[in-house]
Amino acid sequence: MTEAPPNRPRARRADALHSESRLVEAARDIFDALGPGAPLAMVARQAKVGPGTLYRHFSDRQALLNAAFDAEIRALCRLADETSTVCGPTQALYGWLDGALRHAIEIGGLSRRRRHGWTVDEGYDCWSEAALRAGGRVLTRAQSTGAARPDIEIIDLLVVLAAALRAGSVPVNEERIRYVLDLLEYGWRGRPPSEH
Repeated sequence: MTEAPPNRPRARRADALHSESRLVEAARDIFDALGPGAPLAMVARQAKVGPGTLYRHFSDRQALLNAAFDAEIRALCRLADETSTVCGPTQALYGWLDGALRHAIEIGGLSRRRRHGWTVDEGYDCWSEAALRAGGRVLTRAQSTGAARPDIEIIDLLVVLAAALRAGSVPVNEERIRYVLDLLEYGWRGRPPSEH
């Protein structure tokens, strides 16, 4: 008699992963526009799935909110890896901070979301520990080559970015983003920024 194969967890199907990704993207869009109390049926419609599919992936609204934040944090972590792989230390740090700034502009900052009723489970924040560690690796690489001052931490750079975003009367456009990043580079290098 042959033994039965061990029970293995089934791999998730590609269409299920695609549905989940669309649901998270739709949730971010709708919750940002209408607040976290927006009807989940609206999220399902925008993702082009039925309500049953939404609830198969996310047991409740809070699970969907957590997934939306998690996706944003993972994107910042991937950006750190990508910029470090294809760029030199200075360009990698500049690129990661550029991505972090654009990310913060896109989501409008956690404080705006909280004002609109967004809450996430403990362990999530605008700059979660995972994103801070990822950005920290990029900064450490720049510091190890002398491209960045040794006396700064990634949180210092992110605080400056957050302050720049809070200057709400100043329009945020491509020119302003470049200006803020160049000022930040001047600070982390301790000398005028290089041309980009």
